[in-house]
Amino acid sequence: MVTRFFNAERVAAAVPVIQRVAEDLLHTVRSELDATGRCELFGSFAQVLPCRVLMELLGIRGVTPATLIRWSDASLELFWGRPTFDRQRELAVLVGEFHKSSP
Repeated sequence: MVTRFFNAERVAAAVPVIQRVAEDLLHTVRSELDATGRCELFGSFAQVLPCRVLMELLGIRGVTPATLIRWSDASLELFWGRPTFDRQRELAVLVGEFHKSSP
């Protein structure tokens, strides 16, 4: 399934989307740098870029990249980490929010 979506033609067709999203995010990073003299490159660019690109390519609307990243991180920690029981409950709530919002 993944190889059908990520074949050479589709990846090449996605380049303009990737460039547009990267330029938009870099503009935000530059504005932050100009305003404060500092910027947080991971949270403002590196973490958000793949999320925003995939959201656009897959047509995901109605959720912010930050929310989608939070849900994704919660799912990974819940199913692959070793969270305490209390943390499992917190993560399960986040994962449940994701599933409730999915069509």
